[in-house]
Amino acid sequence: MEEVRFTGKTAHISLDRYQSLLEAERMLIDIKRRENETVNIPIEQEFKSVVAGNKTIEEILAEREKTHGDFRIHAAITDAIKFHMHTSNKWSYLSPTQREALDMTAHKIGRMLAGNPDHKDHWDDIAGYTTLVARELK
Repeated sequence: MEEVRFTGKTAHISLDRYQSLLEAERMLIDIKRRENETVNIPIEQEFKSVVAGNKTIEEILAEREKTHGDFRIHAAITDAIKFHMHTSNKWSYLSPTQREALDMTAHKIGRMLAGNPDHKDHWDDIAGYTTLVARELK
């Protein structure tokens, strides 16, 4: 642990430590800001659209595994990518849109590396996420 020096009531810390404290404070503010948000997810509607055509969940999962790969492998790859992104020094400076686009891009990369990298939808989705951020930056 890094040493903190005190001069009277003033604490002296390194710039790196100060920046990590600022990042932690920004994260807490973001969490607090989102605490009272209500998120409506139409799960029943989504579920009905997925199982339309009388497919069982097992049939749907088997189909997805052909393009997305084994979910455990995908999860491990995606989690590793996201860990490095989320712990980088610049992560807290990104906008929510930029962070989500990078998270979704990591998700798609995980699917490519665990499943079928020639599945065009994976590439189209990445192009879509990055285009949305690029539009925001204009």
